[in-house]
Amino acid sequence: MSDISLNSGMAGKRRLPASPELLAALATMAMMLAMSAANGFAALVNAGGDNDSVLRLTQVRDLLAGQAWFDLTQYRLGLEGGVVMHWSRIVDAPIAALIVIAKWLGATPSLAEMIAMTVWPCLLLGAATWLAVRIATRIYGSRSALPATVLAALALVWIGHFGPGRIDHHNLQLALSLGVVLGLVAGSRFSGFAAGCCAAVSLAVGMETLPVVAIGGATSAILFLARGDKEAATAAGFGLGFAAAGAACFVATVPATAWTSVACDAYSSAQTSVAVLAGLGLFAVASSRAVSKDVRRRAAALAVVGVAIGTLVLSQFPQCLADPYANLDPRLKTYWLDYIVEAQSMFDILKNEPEKVLAWYVTPLIALAILAFRAIRTGLSRGETILALALVGAFATSVWQLRGGTFAVPLATAALAGWVTRHRTTNGSIRANLISVSTWLLSINVVWVGLAMAFTPDAADKSQANGAQGAVTAPSECYAVADYAQLAALPAGTVLGVSNLGSGVITYTHHRALAGPYHRNVAGNLAVLDTLLAEPQAARQAAIRSGATLLAVCRGNPETAILAKHAPGSLIAGLAKGDAPYWLRRVAGSADGMEIYEISPQPGP
Repeated sequence: MSDISLNSGMAGKRRLPASPELLAALATMAMMLAMSAANGFAALVNAGGDNDSVLRLTQVRDLLAGQAWFDLTQYRLGLEGGVVMHWSRIVDAPIAALIVIAKWLGATPSLAEMIAMTVWPCLLLGAATWLAVRIATRIYGSRSALPATVLAALALVWIGHFGPGRIDHHNLQLALSLGVVLGLVAGSRFSGFAAGCCAAVSLAVGMETLPVVAIGGATSAILFLARGDKEAATAAGFGLGFAAAGAACFVATVPATAWTSVACDAYSSAQTSVAVLAGLGLFAVASSRAVSKDVRRRAAALAVVGVAIGTLVLSQFPQCLADPYANLDPRLKTYWLDYIVEAQSMFDILKNEPEKVLAWYVTPLIALAILAFRAIRTGLSRGETILALALVGAFATSVWQLRGGTFAVPLATAALAGWVTRHRTTNGSIRANLISVSTWLLSINVVWVGLAMAFTPDAADKSQANGAQGAVTAPSECYAVADYAQLAALPAGTVLGVSNLGSGVITYTHHRALAGPYHRNVAGNLAVLDTLLAEPQAARQAAIRSGATLLAVCRGNPETAILAKHAPGSLIAGLAKGDAPYWLRRVAGSADGMEIYEISPQPGP
């Protein structure tokens, strides 16, 4: 079956000086910057709940201030001694470099940070757009460039990972995942190598993309199994790139003292061993002419590689096959993990926030239906086969955890761009024009987002449903820099507050935060829950045991409402109503923002 991606109608013609993919990237970046400028770049001073990006800034600051490259300890988080974060310096390095360049050009430290926090996600948005549009044009030809640009740009901007201030790792991982798909679609040894490198780097950045990386490797192996010599170069390149980049990332991000240690939630010897074995195994199999020419030999050789990988994992790293949160304290599951939306399954979303199904699942389902229909009617081209396999994997991941939708929605735009392209018309019949318009409307993800918003309950109703009675009208959620100004003016201490405030306390003030929304900070988070969920007198003893000197309350933060609802007679429930026990003395703040109390170590009356 011929690959229509190789017959885009461009043969024998000079390409335009600016390719449609580049124009798409520039236009999308300009759109994002224009939207942000119209809003006054508000996201740079109000993270809106993006705690990871806020704490990432502190990690970058610490690196620039001299903290060792291999030292990922956040010393002002949790109990004394701090918490070793599971994040990667691969993300810190380019952000730090941008800050250094901006300072060198004359920017003040705060302005340099804002420049880096704007430029970095914008560059990644351009890269992701270029990759998404390129995938579509390689598969469906140059006529799909316009639909792909519109669909991809709107989807990527809506996802929300590329706006100013979004310096966490999700945007980089999304761009790398699109790079994996494009490398496989391009179908050469070099592009396969690039795809393997993207897969390994994405894995080294964070374990969230493990399913996507596995899908990329499986797709390469499946194509080689089915097509033999025709896919040997791409498969060999992918395997070599995956092994080489995997080993390089290990050396670059893991200290020699930890080379034999195993971490299931961060890049370590476990992931590196699998990457090197799987990559070199695929490279060796695909490079053998004797193997690649016979399907039975290909199947047997790939089976041997698979058994070797399985044996390695089962014998050396069996703990990494378990649920990553299986040993998490039940209290943290109840009061924290269960409320992380991106970690919820599609079935949880259907039960708790069914409107989100329209926003995250409809366009990938439409794209899958289109690909299935084409597979039955006409068969899929090579490029469409790769796209279908990647999309099936990403969608299955999103059914397990919503975060998979971050990859499924952009991937769907390529298949939808092909659908729109096939039905585009300017002078057809009324029926043809209606079909053309319909394909556009059904393919634009923000149309479904609009429908989802139409079914979303009013925010005030949600607030009351969460048990926030007694709160003042529209209190701040305490995600803005200004919310922490009065706390920052107080002498350094240890702040006890809900986990949603932890990143802001660390980044916007000089204080230590006991709690933060990170699974490794078990002791600090439990110390806070032990205090806030206890009745006021018992809470005093827990607060003293924690070592906290200050207690911060934000009545408008959703976590405050959640905890107050779970424990109506608790300290946090009373504070949400403005009732502070005698051992708390308010020293700063107000009820419509953050209230700061000093914890008295003296016995009460």
